[in-house]
Amino acid sequence: MDSSELNKVAGAVIGAVLVFMLLGFFSGKVYGTRGHHHDEPQAFALEIEETSVADSGDVAVDYASLIASADLGAGKKVFSKCKACHQVEDGAKGVGPHLWGVVDRPKEAVDGFGYSGALAAIGGEWNFEALNAFLEKPKAYAPKTSMNFGGLKKPEDRVNLIAWLNAEDGTPVDLAAGMEVTAVPAGETEPTTETAAPAEGTQVAAAGAFPAGDAKAGRKVFRKCRACHKADEGANSVGPALWGVINRDIGTADGFEYSDALKALPGNWTASKLAEFLTKPSAYANGTKMAFPGLSKEEDRINVITFLNELDGSPEPLE
Repeated sequence: MDSSELNKVAGAVIGAVLVFMLLGFFSGKVYGTRGHHHDEPQAFALEIEETSVADSGDVAVDYASLIASADLGAGKKVFSKCKACHQVEDGAKGVGPHLWGVVDRPKEAVDGFGYSGALAAIGGEWNFEALNAFLEKPKAYAPKTSMNFGGLKKPEDRVNLIAWLNAEDGTPVDLAAGMEVTAVPAGETEPTTETAAPAEGTQVAAAGAFPAGDAKAGRKVFRKCRACHKADEGANSVGPALWGVINRDIGTADGFEYSDALKALPGNWTASKLAEFLTKPSAYANGTKMAFPGLSKEEDRINVITFLNELDGSPEPLE
């Protein structure tokens, strides 16, 4: 290589270095922080409006009322966010444990699933309060959990999902046990003296052979039925509407498709027949679609029948 070629190579290298230095100089002018004056805004900095909890409109949630008006159909839709990791079928395997019968199940209790141990350390059962807190933000409830789901921010989504899971296994529990309802559930009318249940605590005498019941206690028992039944007139749900059910012909709620087992039963729903049915529905009407196992306590059956009898404002003599 002669001297002219060396000069060309050297010139190219020097030129590249100069270009690199100039680019750095002008970049600093455009994007730099203007020396050490850190109180001046940087180029393209954006002002972010800070919000506090006080500004967020966060208020106490009336969970008892949300439970009372829970929408099982909406809960099933919310579950679509969980399907990637969880199954609802009994014993089904997935990335996460199956959720069949999860309500009131002890934590980390699915046989054969490799849990992280974070939930076992917390202990207890998956009652409503525990499920609600966990679903809101799993990592906050159990920091070492291996569940990476970000959580459900809306209380309605959490309540609807829990209510749906509660009903899926056919043995729903009273999610609102111990809670006090402070608002009228959506779609229902607050009882009045003309058209609804008597004042709380009223003892309602039952005529004939049927014993007297407590409408107030019966209203609480009815919470176990809300997963599938509505007490509004004509409001069918998973099960038929129970407005005016006393002395109604069996299997005749307008617009509801009954099983053949109930269609085949003669007569009407007297208090005594309802009490027998509610003891164990599958035994009373073999083949019924109603998966509820029944009310084992006679007192609960008497009270809920008394409540239903008074609900439509035209109570019948109970027999």
